[in-house]
Amino acid sequence: GDGSAIDLLQLTGSKVEFYASGSGGIPQMTLATGGNVGIGTTDPARNLDVKGSGRFSPTLEVESGTTWPLMIMTSNAGGTYPPTIIFQSSRGTTAAPLASQAGDTLGMIQSRGFNSSTGFEYSASPITFHAAENFTSTAMGQYLAFYSTPLGTKSPVERIRITPDGSVGIGTTNPAKLLSLESSSTSDTSIRLKNTSAGGGDWMLGSYGSANGGGAGRFAIWDAAVSANRFVIDGVGNVGIGTTAPTAALDVSGNLRVSGTMFGGNIQTGVLSPSNWGYSSTSASWVEAWNGTINVPKASAVVLTLSGHILSSAGGNCVYSSGLDGVRNLPIVGGYTFAGAPLITSTNWVPLSETKYFTATAGTHTVNVYIYAQGGVGTCSMNGSVVSYMIIPQ
Repeated sequence: GDGSAIDLLQLTGSKVEFYASGSGGIPQMTLATGGNVGIGTTDPARNLDVKGSGRFSPTLEVESGTTWPLMIMTSNAGGTYPPTIIFQSSRGTTAAPLASQAGDTLGMIQSRGFNSSTGFEYSASPITFHAAENFTSTAMGQYLAFYSTPLGTKSPVERIRITPDGSVGIGTTNPAKLLSLESSSTSDTSIRLKNTSAGGGDWMLGSYGSANGGGAGRFAIWDAAVSANRFVIDGVGNVGIGTTAPTAALDVSGNLRVSGTMFGGNIQTGVLSPSNWGYSSTSASWVEAWNGTINVPKASAVVLTLSGHILSSAGGNCVYSSGLDGVRNLPIVGGYTFAGAPLITSTNWVPLSETKYFTATAGTHTVNVYIYAQGGVGTCSMNGSVVSYMIIPQ
């Protein structure tokens, strides 16, 4: 009707080819044996086989009642040109498009189900792509949003957002950190870490809401395997281990073990122990059994308490003492009977104990433990000795 010429050529027993004037003898469409139609190809391998670009306006619909309706894209370019889906959106018109603006939806992937009243509806759970700024040739920031539809409704709710800087928000459209989780639950906002292998744990980390029995405003580590809080930080910063209601900065219900220095306000406490369990001496003068070091932050009083067990092999007098930087002060607890130090004469293991007071300047100091056999009689042995110290800044 528009004056163009179409030649029709039927190749007997094979296929029908359609030629348009000006096509240079190349068929524009081919109807092959079996009913396959080719556009841009003379050897169609599918019901409709198109080699080249195509446009559908406004809808392309793939339907199948008994098998999966599939859209398959294949590339043989070795990864240089991978199969790609592109959504394009602009303002203006097709003939005169205008730049996308901040907040514009640039594309959407949806899934829809059928209901018996209104059929397929557009109320779905989409993945959407949005302009995060007004587009220019050098500025095209975007963000992604993931939706789900709550039970009993048909209105999708945004659940996850990935911002232009890569931050992920779950329950928030404005994540302040690389991963931000928010909810208005009066129970808790939590994440769960569960390992299903043999012996694996089941843990939840949560921020408690207004109706949570564990206390609103608290952070907790919950052991789901035994339904118990293991660690709690309350609204004023108190930390509870083994308790959900800490009343001090650190409140531990159960045993506490400290390796190293424990600080109590301005007071430091700790324990020194030797590398060997036992030490012996037959010397008639002071011998250093072992030593350790302490760090004093400022001019301080230092209290040393030596404890352990001692015996004399021949019932002689065994003398023991602690010191600081080689100085043995008189004990303030435990008494002394010889040379300013306790004396033991037992041939059986008996406890030893003494407490001494020193003054020390800021810096590293050596704590000494001494032993000797008075008069060189027998062997004096010391086992399991330790020195507890307290540093009290002045």
